[in-house]
Amino acid sequence: MKRALDEASAKKIDAQRKHLQAFVERFRYKASKASQAQSRVKMLERLQTIDLPMDEHVAPIRLPKATGASPPLITMENASVGYVDGKPVLTGLNLRFDPDDRIALLGKNGNGKSTLAKLLAGKLEPMGGVMTRAKKLIPGYFAQHQLEELNGDITPVDTLSHLRPALSLLQVRSALGGFGFSADKALTKVRNLSGGERRG
Repeated sequence: MKRALDEASAKKIDAQRKHLQAFVERFRYKASKASQAQSRVKMLERLQTIDLPMDEHVAPIRLPKATGASPPLITMENASVGYVDGKPVLTGLNLRFDPDDRIALLGKNGNGKSTLAKLLAGKLEPMGGVMTRAKKLIPGYFAQHQLEELNGDITPVDTLSHLRPALSLLQVRSALGGFGFSADKALTKVRNLSGGERRG
């Protein structure tokens, strides 16, 4: 509750600061407004700053070692993908991805970046055309809206146990601890975790 109030106060002060700065910049060199501009400079100096402490553990990202899949990792020939049969979001995909490729997806919202990422990660299957993945390829995927990928009714322990069934309960708890999950948080339903904790 206190953090929410602090965030609201910080936003209000920031808006006030921007308003005052805009006035000063606009009228700083105008003789008729010089005293008003100077007054606002003093107001700016008196504005307090609210420091918001980080309330979430920031865990380092550890990527597993590549599996050594031989090129090409993925090829597409006239592939199409979407969510509703007969209504593809992307069509005519002719692409090839090799191990040393680094790809950036750029474009406006709604242009299909997330859809292509889901296709590459195996979250969506092509609706048409041909798509081939290397046999040893194990894609990873971090969702833009991570909760869409998670079951809110189970705990982080249950989630990781389901995703990595070969891990013992001790290994699961240890892995979660590495992401900053306390024993209590590891047994909290996913829906009750903060956005940052869900992304952990």
